[in-house]
Amino acid sequence: MGNTRRAVLRGAIGAATLPLFPQTPGAGVTLVRFPYLQNVRPNRAAVLWTTREAVENAAIWVSADRTFGRPLVVRAESREFAQNQTNLPYRFFQHQAEITGLQANTQYFYRAYAGTRNLTPLTPDGELNFRTAPETAVNFRFTVFGDSGAGTGEQSQLALRMMAERPSFSIHTGDLVYPSATYAGFQAYYFDTYRDLFRGVPSFPCPGNHDYDLDDGAAYLNVHSLPSPGVPPADRGRYYSFDWGNAHFVSLDSNLPLSDAVERSGGMLQWLDRDLTATSKPWKIAFWHHTPYATGTHENDPLSRLSRQHIIPILEKHGVQLVFGGHEHAYERTRPLRGGRAVEDRGIVYVTSGGGGAGLYAANLRPFSAVSISAHHYVRVDATPGRLTLTAVKPDGTALDQFNLAPGPAASAITVVNSASYAQTLAPGGIVSVFGENLAFDTLLNSASPLAGEIAGTRISLAGYRMPLYFVSPRQINAQVPFEVMGPALLRLTTPNGQVEVNVTVEESGPGIFVVDSQASVGAILHTDGRVVDVALPARPGEFLQVFVTGLGRPGNGSVETGHQSPASPPLNVRNPVVVHLGETTLAPAFAGLAPGFTGLNQVNFQVPADLAPGSYEFWVNCRGRASNRVTLRVG
Repeated sequence: MGNTRRAVLRGAIGAATLPLFPQTPGAGVTLVRFPYLQNVRPNRAAVLWTTREAVENAAIWVSADRTFGRPLVVRAESREFAQNQTNLPYRFFQHQAEITGLQANTQYFYRAYAGTRNLTPLTPDGELNFRTAPETAVNFRFTVFGDSGAGTGEQSQLALRMMAERPSFSIHTGDLVYPSATYAGFQAYYFDTYRDLFRGVPSFPCPGNHDYDLDDGAAYLNVHSLPSPGVPPADRGRYYSFDWGNAHFVSLDSNLPLSDAVERSGGMLQWLDRDLTATSKPWKIAFWHHTPYATGTHENDPLSRLSRQHIIPILEKHGVQLVFGGHEHAYERTRPLRGGRAVEDRGIVYVTSGGGGAGLYAANLRPFSAVSISAHHYVRVDATPGRLTLTAVKPDGTALDQFNLAPGPAASAITVVNSASYAQTLAPGGIVSVFGENLAFDTLLNSASPLAGEIAGTRISLAGYRMPLYFVSPRQINAQVPFEVMGPALLRLTTPNGQVEVNVTVEESGPGIFVVDSQASVGAILHTDGRVVDVALPARPGEFLQVFVTGLGRPGNGSVETGHQSPASPPLNVRNPVVVHLGETTLAPAFAGLAPGFTGLNQVNFQVPADLAPGSYEFWVNCRGRASNRVTLRVG
C-alpha cells in the first residue's frame, strides 16, 4: 500500500484501530520504527530507528547528493529493549547515529543500513533527506501542535496537513500519547502517525503530564535524542534549548523539574536564566506543556500557576517574545502581556496549541485573551528576520486564526551611552552605544568604509543627521555621533517594524577609556609595539604609551567627515585641551587627537615619568573639564 493511501486510510478509520505492522525491508531484519530525525542543528543531526532483530554494523549513510557515490558512513549505537521493559509482545533494538561535521542550511540524503543491506526503501519523494539548521537570519517555517496522541481521525488529518507544509522542524507542546506514554502508544499514535513527517523534519517536544504517567516519563526520554548542553545529567531530555537561524528556542518541563525547582531549588529555573543570558538571537521563543494562561478545564491548574509565578519573570527579564503551551485542548492566544497585564510593547504573546487530536475542552474569553476557540488545529509559523506570521490551521486546511508578531524597538528600554565609559556623556564624533530591545533582527558588523548608515533595515539619526553604524544586534547598536551635532538633540531609531525617539544632549567633550579587561580594570593602554599594558607586561618608567579613548570632541587642525577614517598625515589633533592623570601625577600628552586609520576613535600618547616608582596607579583622562572613567595602569 502506498504511503498516501495508507495515510488516507489511517485518517478515515483512526489510528487507534491500526495494529503495529512492522515493515520488512529485507530478509532477516524487520524494521519496526522507521528512521526519524532528532536534534538537527547547523553542524549535526541524529537519526534513530528500531528493528526486531539485533543488527551488526548498524549505520547511517549520508550523502550531499542522491547518488551516494561517496557516502559518509556513521556507525550507530544500538540498545536492546526487553519485553519486560516495554510490555510489548516482542523485544526490539533501537539504533541511534550521531552525524557530525555537517554544513549549515544544507540538504543531505540518508539511508539506514544493517551491514551492507539498505533498510530504507525509497519514499514517494525519493531518498530520505533533511536540511541542517541555518546559523544566520533566513526565512523558515515550523509547525506547533500538542495534546495529539489519541489516535483520532483529526490527528491523522492534521498530520497530513503538517507534512504538506514542508516545515523546517516541528514543536510538540506535550501529551504525545494518551492515556499513558507506553511504548506501544508511542509506536501507534506518534511514530506511525507522523512517520512521513518525522523522516524529514526533526521534532522538538516537551513532556506533558500524560507523558509522565509511567516511570516519570522513561519511555518519552528513551525514544528521543534532544539537545543537552548545560543541562544537568539527571535532567537531560526533560528541558533543553536550540537555535534555528536568528531564533533561540527553549523547551521546558513543567512537570517534576518545575515542582523541584520551586520546592527544592532545583536546577531548571537557574539553567533557564543562564541559557537566556547567553543567547544573542533576536527571536526568543519558549514552550512547555502547562499553558500559563488557560481559560477552560485547566484554568486553575497548579502547575500553570507555578509557571506564571516562576518561569514568566525570567522570560520577561530576557525579552522573550512568544510562548507556546498545551494542556488545554483548544486554541488560545493572549494579547501581549507583561506581569499578567496587556501592554503596548515589551509584552509576551502566549499561544495555547492543545488541539492536536485529543478530545476538545471548552474555551472561554478572559481579560487577557485575544482569541479562544475550542477546535482541532496546529499552528504554522512563517519566520522572517523581523516578523513571525502565525496561522492556526484546522483539519480541513482553513485558517482558524492568523496574526503577525513584529515587535518594534521599545521606547521604555532605550538608553544611549558612551561606548567606552558607559556614561551618558556624548561628544561630537564619538562612539556611542544604544541599548534596548528589538533594535535589529540580526547581529552584524559594518565592514563598509566609510561606515554605512543602515544595516539590515536598522538606522539611526541624530538631529536629522544619519549616524554611521559600527555594529547592530537585537539589544545593542554602536554608532558614531555626527561632528555637526551639539547641544540637545532628538535621536530617532528606525527598524523595519517601527521607530522610537529619545532626547539626548551632545556636549563639547565626554571622554571614555576603552577597557580590555573589566575585572582587572585594564584599559586600552598599549606599548608602542601594540601589546596591552597589564600585570604580565607593565609599563616602564620613561616609556611612551598610547591610550585609546572616545569622546574628545571635534578636531582642531583640520576636518574629517562623519563615518570616514581619520587621516594619518597630518594627524588631526582635537581642539579641546586634554590632560592625563597618573595617580597624583598630571601629564601633558604628546598627542591627543583622532586615531589615524580609525573612525570615531581617539588616541592619546604620553610618556611615563622616568622617576615613577613601580606599582599600580589609577589612570584617567580629563578633557575640557570632564573626566573619563578610571582604569589601572601597572608600572614595573
